[in-house]
Amino acid sequence: MAHCAGCGKTVSNDQLNNHRAKCKKAKNFLLESLRIQKSIIKKRLDLKRVLKLSKHSAKQNIAPEEEVPLIPVQHDIVNDHYMINADISEPIHAVVEDNEVLNEPQPALDAVPPPDDLPPLVTRSGRQRKVPKRHADFVPSSLREIPSHIRRIYEAKMNKPRPLPPPVPAAPQDDDLTPANAPEIVADESDDEVEEPLFYNTEPNRFGVFRQYTIFPKVDPEANRAMDAFVDSPCLRKSLADTESSGSCAGLRGIGRNVSRGLKDNIVTPLRNFTVYLLLSWFYSGSTTKSAADLDVLARDVIPHPLFRKEELHGFQATKELQSLDDYDPASEVLTAEDGWRSTTINIPVPKEGHKYSSEKDAFNFEVEGFHHRNLLDIIKETYESPSAKTFHFTPHKLFWTPPPTNPSSSSSSPSVPQPISSSRNASTRSNRKATVEEAPDEYDLRPHALEHSNPTSSRPSSPPITVDVPEDPKPERIFSEMYNSDSMIEEHARINSQPREPGDPDDLEYVTAPQIVYTDSTRLANFGGASLWPGYTFFGAQTKYERGKPSCFAAHHFAYFPTLPDTFQDWYKQTFGIPATADVLRFCKITLMQKIWLLLLNKEFMHAYEHGIIILCGDGIQRRVFPRFLVYSADYPEKCLVACIKQLAMCCCMRCYCKKSKISSLGMIRDMKTRILKIRIDSVAIQQKIEFTRRLIFEKGFGVRSAAVKRMLDPISITPIRSAFSIQLAKFGVNHYALFAPDFLHEWELGVWKAVFIHILRLLVALGNDAIQEFDKRFRATPTFGSDIIRRFCSNVSSQKRIAARDYEDLLQCILPVLEGIFPKRQNEMLADLVYTMAYWHSHAKLRLHTESTLNEFEEISKQVGQLLRKFEKGMCRKYITKELPREINARGRRAANLASKGQVQTSRRQVGEARTVKFSFNTYKAHSLPDYPNTIRRLGTTDNYSTQSGELEHKRPKGFYAKTSRKNFVVQIAKHERRQRLLHSIGERIAAKYPAMVTRPEKRRKITHNNRGAKSTLKVGFNEIEPLPASSINDRYHISADQRLHIDITNLITSNREDMAFKDFYQDLQGHILSRLTGRDYDGEDFDFSLAERASIRIEQNRLYKHKVVRVHYTSYDMLRSTDSINPRVPDHANILLHGSEGEFWYARVIGIFHVNVRLDSEEEYRRMDILWVRWYGEDKNWVHGPSVKRLPRLGFIPHDQPAPFGFVDPADVVRAAHLIPAFAHGKTDCYLPPSQAARSPSENDKDWTYQYVNIFVDRDTFMRHRGGGVGHQVIKDVETLGVVEEVEEEVEEQVEEDAPSDDEDLENEIIMYGYEEDDEYDDEDEDEHAEYFGDGADIAIQFDEVNRADDEEAEERETELGPEDGEYEDEHDGYFGYAPL
Repeated sequence: MAHCAGCGKTVSNDQLNNHRAKCKKAKNFLLESLRIQKSIIKKRLDLKRVLKLSKHSAKQNIAPEEEVPLIPVQHDIVNDHYMINADISEPIHAVVEDNEVLNEPQPALDAVPPPDDLPPLVTRSGRQRKVPKRHADFVPSSLREIPSHIRRIYEAKMNKPRPLPPPVPAAPQDDDLTPANAPEIVADESDDEVEEPLFYNTEPNRFGVFRQYTIFPKVDPEANRAMDAFVDSPCLRKSLADTESSGSCAGLRGIGRNVSRGLKDNIVTPLRNFTVYLLLSWFYSGSTTKSAADLDVLARDVIPHPLFRKEELHGFQATKELQSLDDYDPASEVLTAEDGWRSTTINIPVPKEGHKYSSEKDAFNFEVEGFHHRNLLDIIKETYESPSAKTFHFTPHKLFWTPPPTNPSSSSSSPSVPQPISSSRNASTRSNRKATVEEAPDEYDLRPHALEHSNPTSSRPSSPPITVDVPEDPKPERIFSEMYNSDSMIEEHARINSQPREPGDPDDLEYVTAPQIVYTDSTRLANFGGASLWPGYTFFGAQTKYERGKPSCFAAHHFAYFPTLPDTFQDWYKQTFGIPATADVLRFCKITLMQKIWLLLLNKEFMHAYEHGIIILCGDGIQRRVFPRFLVYSADYPEKCLVACIKQLAMCCCMRCYCKKSKISSLGMIRDMKTRILKIRIDSVAIQQKIEFTRRLIFEKGFGVRSAAVKRMLDPISITPIRSAFSIQLAKFGVNHYALFAPDFLHEWELGVWKAVFIHILRLLVALGNDAIQEFDKRFRATPTFGSDIIRRFCSNVSSQKRIAARDYEDLLQCILPVLEGIFPKRQNEMLADLVYTMAYWHSHAKLRLHTESTLNEFEEISKQVGQLLRKFEKGMCRKYITKELPREINARGRRAANLASKGQVQTSRRQVGEARTVKFSFNTYKAHSLPDYPNTIRRLGTTDNYSTQSGELEHKRPKGFYAKTSRKNFVVQIAKHERRQRLLHSIGERIAAKYPAMVTRPEKRRKITHNNRGAKSTLKVGFNEIEPLPASSINDRYHISADQRLHIDITNLITSNREDMAFKDFYQDLQGHILSRLTGRDYDGEDFDFSLAERASIRIEQNRLYKHKVVRVHYTSYDMLRSTDSINPRVPDHANILLHGSEGEFWYARVIGIFHVNVRLDSEEEYRRMDILWVRWYGEDKNWVHGPSVKRLPRLGFIPHDQPAPFGFVDPADVVRAAHLIPAFAHGKTDCYLPPSQAARSPSENDKDWTYQYVNIFVDRDTFMRHRGGGVGHQVIKDVETLGVVEEVEEEVEEQVEEDAPSDDEDLENEIIMYGYEEDDEYDDEDEDEHAEYFGDGADIAIQFDEVNRADDEEAEERETELGPEDGEYEDEHDGYFGYAPL
């Protein structure tokens, strides 16, 4: 019987819902309860404010405000509302531990500095800016070692439980935030022995970055961090150990080359000897099917190895050696964690409508065999005991950045580029700038990198910028990057250290978490056939993401291969119940199967460790008690719904809040943001009991899985009658399992919102008619590439979307702005450009690997603007066209219909298959709804690359490779064996590298040097067939040009043979001036050659020669403090554009048309010195074009006309910041007025014409974006940050939609499939038919697309052979691309 809280009547459970629907008193009681709940929330906010002010008042000797008692709330399970419980009401003192009084200083959860200390958010009118710092190249540095006196404080207080982590304190007035003068430390008055600080600040590194701990670790992972950890380029030389650890089997290429034969064979246990280890390592490295390149590795690295002995292969049998790996029990040997695979059978209860059981336990059970899994605790032990754990951050911390001070004389100008480009726009002079030497810090042996530019030109801002004021004395700003400096891990760490210690634990035993990032997804194992695998991987958040994202680091631990509901289930069901199972029953069983699997994984042993921890001797030699924790479950949307037990695409389709699907179009509005805050989805006791009640109805009363009674209880909140395994096991520890599911950038943005917008743009182009779609494809084909794989060559017709993967959609977004220009009518073109620019701006923020509080605040505003512009796009443009399905969509719908027909299901749509139907643009989807959740998720869990599904998709390459080695029968078991073998080989390699760190070397590759064309041609471009040795360079080098002097040309012959070429006008005079300016240190403005004839005559160029070079590598420090490289190749014009710093924070651009060096000296000097020089053709800014984020337009450039001053010049390579990506302004065509025919300045493919304008692609990668935006931590240049302009809505508010008129779930599913294009290409008809995708409908298996990317890589590599010659900046060896991400 149930009790109605409104009228007090007692009714049966079956009649409760009907009674509640009619009882007015119950409804009034519910409204009153909601009113009370709102008042409670208000009181809590007031209380929070009181706590903040009380702490500040205690420091300022100001009496705090009157206390506000907290009224506890209890949830009424039956009536699903909150009510006041007078019996448990207590004042706030009852929840304060250790008998502390409220008005005493408390560590507030969200303390903020006093209002007077807050910096202004916008620039004051007329305020003078400080001049930006001159461009200086900073080599990355480690966060410094923990000061010794802080360590002693920590050791003295280790045994005391810690409170929750404190907030960011008010920064001191001093700029030096060292522990000596850190903010005031609040001590515990109850302890008279040693004062215990609430937080500790480490010393800042050269970028002003420092850490803040609440509990200091015993060992500082940053103390011995090598410079190699900051290298993000294969062109930079690493240390020996890091070079070898990057291979798939650590130590294969050179381990032991400098070690004597005293190496003991037992280090390669269980293998017989080192020779067998070398062979098996080679077998499990490289490509799946051994290629010619793998044979080269065998011949170059394995057989000639000094420890390779052919006599040790006597009696060698591969199957026998592999069996030794399979039979190996590491528990008794070197490895200490049992890590074998196990096979288990899962039993799931099966419901039947009308069939009643006495309890759920008595229901018929179906057995699912073949669940292969590993023990999660074994994985934790194995990982934390491994040598790689030496670099783990066991103790989380906050990261802060103190921006460099600004110069008050700076003007508030946005970065721009030099001066006009046509005769009507006065061209300014392009000149060279003198590089002045700034003394490098004593800590590193660096080249001088601080550069001063003396170009006299300065261009005005192209548009009035909206700027954010940088304070004169910058305060520390929070940085969000790694998982171990996120709020989630800090809170978990504080929670386990605040609980009572385990009996018998010594006082100095550290309590740490093992933060797990779980990823599951089904993948196809082959391009043909139906073989698929559903693997589960777990990563550890204590490991840096720069290692965790590389497959070769083996950071992805395979813990399970999930089974699916077998095809025999229908036969069993019909045999048991007499009728086939309905679709609802199949869905129920599939969700139940997933929960049973997770209950098996979260067994008693694991849950005991979750509560009490396990003691592990970690890889750094320190014993710790480790508590497993789940921080993120990374999966695509269908799999999130599967694990969270939420109904997909239902009324409340989000697993984080109860926003209704009909309200998603209010994206970014105030009411939408309130919903995200006030209607958070919480795993409450009421929900748990609702699920339990519905399960009793299904199993004990015989109700259908989707009966009216079940739908009435569960559909309002869109949950299924199945309780998640994470809820069952973790709810008692206060875990809200809904919060585990973070937004998925890959599927929800690149293959979600942006893909939907892109496809609808294609529909609009088709509706526009004429040759719009053909022109669209033509422009994309002409879009230049950038880098080795950042922007790749677009396929012949992007509109066909053939063989296009997630990273290709990313490239489309980054390059689409110039392509769309001029195709649509002017007003619609502007509207579309605003949308695409803002989406690219949002995309750049979402993929940043390092965020600050400033960028996150801007990110929040951009997310709102995306919603505004999507509404504006839908109302102001999409409604003006009648858009219909594309041919690809018609074919995809036909395949879906055929698939349903093959399964005996009837298509619900009333439309005929094969008929192009009208499609309207809509973003009422979960994927669009999740956009504003990204900033807060980054604050809670770190940047998106920590939990993106892209890392899991990249890991799919391993089981696919193993599948090729199987017999295709019972392949799951064989894949598990191969995974264990490769893991054991990797562990052996780690042991070797840890025991013999000095034994790793890498032999230099010898190249055959050609000697043709030596100094024969009168051009400065090096031929394709010329091989120019350019090995990896030092991390400290600013740039790298080959030292080879084989290719040279006489200066006199060069000029005389090109006397008709306008590019060589004043060539020798300009060269003399540039050389003199660098030799004498005098300023050189490029226009007035103030050097006398005597000074010019004092120059001595050795043999009057210019030594030509093929490529220059420019090394730079990125915004996230990593060292990276750009390659500049003048033979390929698209790869020859460079970016330089101009005066007053502006940017200058040029095209490199020659790379050379001269050996030069003055008459007064005895020895020649080498001087590297770049010959460039200058770009100028189109002054008639307004650009910048305030107007949402890219910068527009053009070449300086030849009849204006200094269209060509010379540049010191050390002045180059990095390469630039320029996209032609296709709408304006080409012209030959800038320069007459010139072989030196143009390539033959350009046909003696230049693009009239070119756009600077500021979105090409993260670093370029941050250089134009400003605020990059690693850039060390403070500039005005220009924000996006305000968007004017077409209408103030979106019209309210009536829920009764909302489409049904089936129509929602069909419409979303159409909008988001889940179907793949024709040759992959079954790609969306993975087992769990049958239910969820999405089926977006991206792993096959990664295979397509790999094939496209091979095809594009062949294409690039026609463009790039040997040593054109392409590194031959395999290099782990970070995270499988496209480099933005």
